[in-house]
Parts: sequence; C-alpha cells; structure tokens
Amino acid sequence: MGEEVKNKQIILKHHVTGNVKECDMELKTTTIKLNVPEGSNALLLKNLYLSCDPYMRPRMSKTEGSYVAPFTPDAPIMGIGVAKVMESGDSNFQKGDLVWGMTGWEEYSVVTTSQSFFKIHDKDVPLSYYTGILGMPGMTAYAGFYEVCSPKKGETVFVSAASGAVGQLVGQFAKMMGCYVVGSAGSQEKVDLLKNKFGFDEAFNYKEEQDLVATLKRYFPDGIDIYFENVGGKMLDAVLVNMKVHGRISVCGMISQYNLEQTEGVHNLFWLIAKRIRMEGFVVIDYYHLYPKYLEMIIPQIKDDNMFVRISVVVLLVFCTNTSEAQNSSVCSSSCGDIHNINFPFRLKSDPGNCGDSRFELDCQNNRTVITFDSRKYNVLEINYDEFLIRAIDPGLEHKNSNCTSSPNYHTTSYPFSSTFDFGISIIPIIYVNCSATANSSRYVETTFCGSQSQSHTYVAVGEGMLISDLVASCRLEMVGWVSARGLSGDNTSLSSIEGALSYGFELSWKRTFLCRECEASQGNCFAVGDRYTCSHRCYDDTGFDLPLPFSILGLRLLFGLVFLTALIVYKLRRRHLSMYQSIEDFLQVQSNLLPIKYSYSEIKKMTSKFKEKLGEGAYGTVFKGKLRSGPFVAVKMMHQSMASGGEFISEVSTIGRIHHVNIVQLVGFCVEGSKRALVYEFMLNGSLDKYISPQEGTVSLSYKQMFDISLGVASGIDYLHRGCDMQILHFDIKPHNILLDENFNPKISDFGLAKLYSSDDSIVSLTAARGTMGYMAPELFYKNIGGVSYKADVYSYGMLMMEMAGRRKSMNPFEDHLSQIYFPTWIYDQFNEGNDIEIQDASEEDRRLVKKMMIVALWCIQMKPADRPAMNKVVEMLEGDVGLLQMPPRPFIAPRDQFAGDSDETIGVSSDV
Repeated sequence: MGEEVKNKQIILKHHVTGNVKECDMELKTTTIKLNVPEGSNALLLKNLYLSCDPYMRPRMSKTEGSYVAPFTPDAPIMGIGVAKVMESGDSNFQKGDLVWGMTGWEEYSVVTTSQSFFKIHDKDVPLSYYTGILGMPGMTAYAGFYEVCSPKKGETVFVSAASGAVGQLVGQFAKMMGCYVVGSAGSQEKVDLLKNKFGFDEAFNYKEEQDLVATLKRYFPDGIDIYFENVGGKMLDAVLVNMKVHGRISVCGMISQYNLEQTEGVHNLFWLIAKRIRMEGFVVIDYYHLYPKYLEMIIPQIKDDNMFVRISVVVLLVFCTNTSEAQNSSVCSSSCGDIHNINFPFRLKSDPGNCGDSRFELDCQNNRTVITFDSRKYNVLEINYDEFLIRAIDPGLEHKNSNCTSSPNYHTTSYPFSSTFDFGISIIPIIYVNCSATANSSRYVETTFCGSQSQSHTYVAVGEGMLISDLVASCRLEMVGWVSARGLSGDNTSLSSIEGALSYGFELSWKRTFLCRECEASQGNCFAVGDRYTCSHRCYDDTGFDLPLPFSILGLRLLFGLVFLTALIVYKLRRRHLSMYQSIEDFLQVQSNLLPIKYSYSEIKKMTSKFKEKLGEGAYGTVFKGKLRSGPFVAVKMMHQSMASGGEFISEVSTIGRIHHVNIVQLVGFCVEGSKRALVYEFMLNGSLDKYISPQEGTVSLSYKQMFDISLGVASGIDYLHRGCDMQILHFDIKPHNILLDENFNPKISDFGLAKLYSSDDSIVSLTAARGTMGYMAPELFYKNIGGVSYKADVYSYGMLMMEMAGRRKSMNPFEDHLSQIYFPTWIYDQFNEGNDIEIQDASEEDRRLVKKMMIVALWCIQMKPADRPAMNKVVEMLEGDVGLLQMPPRPFIAPRDQFAGDSDETIGVSSDV
C-alpha cells in the first residue's frame, strides 16, 4: 500500500453557461494513496505544469455530440499537463519518466489512459514548452497548417486569434515557408507582439475595425490563399468574401461562440461554392501519429533560435512548495580539500544517496575536488552558490612555470562540458599555434609549450574574434584551452595576461538547468533554499510574456564560429571534388521551404547504427533500417554514388517532399554531404507488396478483402498525385515493389526516383525516352502513334499491378499451369465476356465479387490507347461502386513489346527534357 498524502485539486462545481466565473470553480484538498491499482496499466503522476487552453471552455458546458465529453462536475478539471511518473502499471512507462498528456488540475493524478501520454525525451528545453510549442498547441498548428492547408511558398495566409498559443506558431510556420502572413488580435499590445516578435508581415486589432471585409481587402488586395480559423462568427463571414478561388480554410476553433448560449450562423457560405473553397475542420488527436516527425522538425528550429516562443501557462501557486517547507528539509553538506560546504545540487560520490542531484556528482581524489565531463577530469577551484557558478581548471594548466606556458591535458576544439551546465561568464578559447616560420602577427604571443620538444615557433593567442582565415599560412592549430573572460586582465596580447587567464580556469553555470530552466521559462524567480530549488511567481494575465530561444549563452557564437571555420578550411581543400554536386546544392537553396529535415551524414550513421540492418536494394540505392532520436523507426535509402548527376535524388526530394497523403510514404528528411546522399522515410513494418502477391513459405497470406483495400488505397494515392497538388506528379514506376505496407497493411506509394512534375494544365508531357519497369510500362512510351505520354501512363501501370494482385495468386485455377504461355488479361477478358466466372479455391462469394471488380477495372486501365483509359478518380469511383454496374471494356490489344507483369523487373530511367 502506498503512502497517503494530501492532494490539492481545482474542481468544476457545475456546468457553465455564459462566461466562466471564479465561483464556478473550487479549490479542494483531498487525500490520495501514492500507488496504482494492482494489475492495472495506470500511471500515478506528479503534475508539474498545467495548461489552460481555449478548447477547455466548451467542455465546461453540458454539450452533446462533441468529439470530447464535457467535464464531470465536482471533479478535477482536465487539461494538458506535464508530469513525472511516480508509479507505473504500464510497461511502456517507468518510474521517473517525464510525460505530457491529458491530466487533472491537481497535485497528483492517477490516469488509466496511459496511451494518451507522450514520453519527453529531449530535456534540453524547458518542460513548460510541452504544454505549448512541443505539446498539443504545437501539434495543432502543425497539423492544421501543413497537413490540412498544404501551403506553398509565396501564398497569402491570414491567422485569426494570432497571438494565442496556436496562432502565433501558425504565423511563424507560414513565414518559414516563405508566405505573406497577416494576423488579427484583440489589443494593440498583441498586434505589436505579432509584428515585432513573431515576424508577421502585418497585424490588426479587430476590435478597432468597423468593416472587417474592407480591412481584409486592404491587407489582401488579391485575396487570401489560406485562412487558419480560430474565431468563427463575423470574422469568418468577412474572410469568405476575401478568399481566393481554390483557397483553403483550416478550422481549428470557434472561440467567438464558446460563451454564447445560442451560437451564431455564417451568412456568406455561398462563397464556398463560388470560389471553390476547401474548408476543413480537424481535431489534433487525429494527427498525433505525426508527433515524432513534428519533433524532428521543430526541436532544431527552437535550438537554432528560429522560433520565438511565448509561454501562456497557468502556474498553480497552491501546488508550489513554500520556503518554510524548504527550510525544514534536511541539508547535506560535505568537504574535500579547499572546497568546503559542498551541498545541493552538488554531492560527493561518498555522500548518502538522498543528497544532492546525481547529475552534479563530484569526486574527492587526492584531497582535490574533481568534476568529470565525458571521462575528462577537471579540478574544482570554487563553487559560488550565490551566482550559481562552478569554476574549474584543466589539470595541465594549474601549475605555472616561469620558463614555459602550461598546456591543457585535454586538447579539444568543441564544447567539452555537460549539457547540464551553461557558460557562466563569457568563456573564451586560448589557442595554441605551431608555426614552421616566424609568424608576423600582433595577436600571436611567442612562448614555449611546457613538455614540447618541437624546434618550431610556438605561440598562444586569445581566440576571441579570431577567424581561421587569420591563421598564418605556415601555422597550424595545436590545441585549445578554455578560460573565463573575467580571468583576463589588462592587455590580452601579453603573455602574463594569457597565462593568468589559463590559471584562473573557466566558469560554468547550473542556474538554468532542470527546475530553474522551467521556472524561468514561466517567468518565475528561481533560487536555492536548503537542499532544493524554490520557484516563486506572480499571477499573469493571458498576454503571457516574451521568451526568445534558446537562452543567450555568452561566447557561444565565437566557439561555433571557430569550429565552423575550421571545417571551412577542409571544405576548401575538397572543393574541386564537389563540383558535380553543385546542382543538388542549388536545388536545396531554392527549395529551402521544404518540410523534410536536412540531416548530416554523421546523424545518418548514428540513426542506422552504422548501416547495421539492410532492408533491401533498388536501382538507385540501398535501404537500411534506422531509428530517430524521438523513437520511431525509419527507412534510410543511401543513394548509389554512380548516380553522379543527382537527378534521381532531386526528383525524390522535390516530389515526395511536398506530399502529405495517407497512401504516400512520408519523407522525413534527407542528407547531402559531399558524395553522400540519403533519403529518410517513415518505416513500413510489413515491407513491399511484391512478397504478398505470391507469398512464399513463411510469409503471411493476405485475404482478398485486404488485397482489394490495398488496391483502393493505391488508387487514391495515385489520384492525389495527379490531381491533389498544385503540380501534377507522374510516378512512372508503379509496381508491387514500390508499394509499401505499414503495420496495418495500409498501402503507401514509394520510390519517386523516376517521377516528374508537370503543370496541372499539361495534358501531354514531353520525355526524351521511356522510363519505368518492363511489364508495367504503358505502350505509348514505346509507340508514339497511339497517343502522347500523360498521367494515363500511371493508370496503365496501376492496371497491370491490380491484375497481378487479383490473378497472380497460388490458388488461381483452372488454367494455372498454362498462364505463363497465355496473355493473362486477354484470357480474363474472354472468360468474363463469355459469361464465365473465375474459379478461385477456398474463396467466398464476397471474395469472388471483389476479384471480379478488380479485374474489370484493371482491364479498363490497361487499354492500348491512353484516351480509352479512365482517370484515377474514375478508377476510385469504380472500385467503390457496385460490380454489377461495371461495363466491360473493349478487348485489350496484345502489344508485341508488352511482357506480363513479373516476367522482367528491369527498370529503365532517363532524364527528361522538361
């Protein structure tokens, strides 16, 4: 039985109509046992951060038919929160895990729906961000903008309620895409915030506008491409008038209606028809499966300071530990050598387990206090608890010598310390240089390195502001020592000043780690009391506060500048080897608005555990299994180096990078580094379709219903390629090998190496030669006199694919032994035309109906002349319709060059002249 403790809660006393008042809620104190029910998969959570979001308002009313149930009166309010797992009955969660998800407004919660929680893996950002940009609001902005609206560079975007947790992210995403963005808000302060902090092109206070239609016309004289709807009511009416033809509206919320007892209607819905506007409501939970991909995109943007984050978090003061409680806690204190009163957050290895924080563990060696970073041991000189600073030194620099300059034991040019610490006072590199000739530079201070036997000229210099290009031609960089700026005194070009800085050491701060980072992110004041941190707050209104990310770190720019420019020298030496890849680099610069993430080659190697598990090999590359930092598995295709022009690589990134469809494989990212090129896709657990069409021993055999569902999914995916994008995309290589199946056997079209993009107005396209796989290639790719090449080429390939799916099964009869000598589609046509059914062993009547439908539709798709084939949207209609209503097509013409699908798998690919 667990310990029973007090549990403070905020409950909803009753369902609410109109505006919510303080008296509608109540603060209660109950008791809770700190355990989970035996045999359950429940979690016991200690809630750390709770968020108050607009969607919670409708849940406070007694509504019916909503996608989410109303709150239960006299029970804790439910909302998104960040919590720590105290006990777990679910094997997917361990005690101590940090999570975010739907929890109660209370100190402790027992939740039974653990599948609705996400583990927090990246702790280098404040935990409070998981109630905002890294949580539900962030996913809402991501799904509503990228998935629902499918934005394109240069489009016009309007965001209502733009200063809210979701709206401000949508605006920043749109700017990252290269869109023109305008937002509306309810005060001048928020308008200024949108323009000056969030980067909106324009913003206005809707409360000061008498005519919203005219206002929007002023900001969007040519109309609105995308509207991210948060408000409803009069704003939506005004937007509909100002939308462009084929505009898109993503409906996220209707906050203008939440407090109304009688909701308002929309008066301008006719414009949906007149302008062919696509207006789509969505619920973020339907897109939670994309959360790992979202993290891969957004966390680097946060860490690179490309996103401005404003936190609007409800900090429940009643849950905070007060100072008196902290003062009553036991205090651990120990000493080692010259360092006395070592206490929280630090601890010595010899201290009791309840002392300090294990991340701040020190060691006492030979009566010296030692701190270890990545197996490197540094001597501690001072711990300043008032300023949250620890000062340490490389042991090699500790002892002065009048005849030589001490050298660091650890020769590193990168940040050598733990992520637990930030730079304290500005940290500066001292560079050690070895030159074959005298260096004529005022910045170099000549000296002798202690222990060096070199007969060449040796120098030290302060690396602050120094570029690699400043390095004298006859010199090379030997090593780097790290010092704090306050250790430098007077002239930094004197040897005594530099040696004084080296002996002072470097300072690191622990102030912004863990609780303090989270506390300061919520605009609290974080300070140490006894053996714990205390976070004090004042109350905030809903305007939140400004928080640029990441936190400013003094000297960091110089450090990374040094490392970057070192790499630049290597680049210049290799430049002559990279000219063949210039087209790829040019393409990536032009396509900088692409959503897929650019990985380094080292990240690709780490992702694949150095290419440990090979999944397969295709015409253009080898595929390996990988795993993202955030947990999901991926498929990594390493392109063959023989594809020197990079055309296939560019084709895949430019094509699949812009596509978001349930039946098209998702491109997570890519890598371009020298001759190394890789594509990172979502991982498909069940592999490719080809192994299921004629399953071998040990392979799962799919039912006819599953085969039919797969064929319908593939048809929907191809239809989207042809009609769902601003450009029509022709795949040119539809075949079983390029249809991948996820864990539920949902099909996804893959391998866009031969794909081409054309204007949606082009009915005929131009190719210099045939492309595709023999057996699936349309006849017009060989015979120019039967019609031009168009999207109908994919229709033909799909028909051959579906014919194979329906007919190339082990159980087909009665002429199974003769099929290799008969043109199968012609035989199928003759059977149906003569009124015969296809005999299928162990098949139900429903199975026979599905197979017949697939075969008749396939016969339409493989007609000799492109004009006789249906478009893919018609194919989808035929598959979804009644088989009894399908008419027989003309008898398929046998082309001498045609081969039955599967007889050859040779892929033909050439460049196009468009």
